[in-house]
Amino acid sequence: MTVDRAPRDLSFPVMVERRTNLGWMSKLHLRLEDGQVLVAEVPNDETLGLSVGERAFAGLHGAKVFDAGRVEPSAAEPEPEPFGAESDAMAEAV
Repeated sequence: MTVDRAPRDLSFPVMVERRTNLGWMSKLHLRLEDGQVLVAEVPNDETLGLSVGERAFAGLHGAKVFDAGRVEPSAAEPEPEPFGAESDAMAEAV
């Protein structure tokens, strides 16, 4: 993610609500115009000294979007067996 004081192509306005220094980077909590919150970890040299309450423009690249209401199983994880299926298979083997 990029954060700038001036708009750029495909950027959108945000308000800096919180900034937490993590050493060489900062975690920024940004509020979009529609009220949604965007959280990003940005290297300190790219935060432009932004402080809480300041307006800025954010641009996304390589963003990951999570839907809080839906969880998809990982392709690497097999589907769990129905409860009791494992003990049934063991009984048949005996």
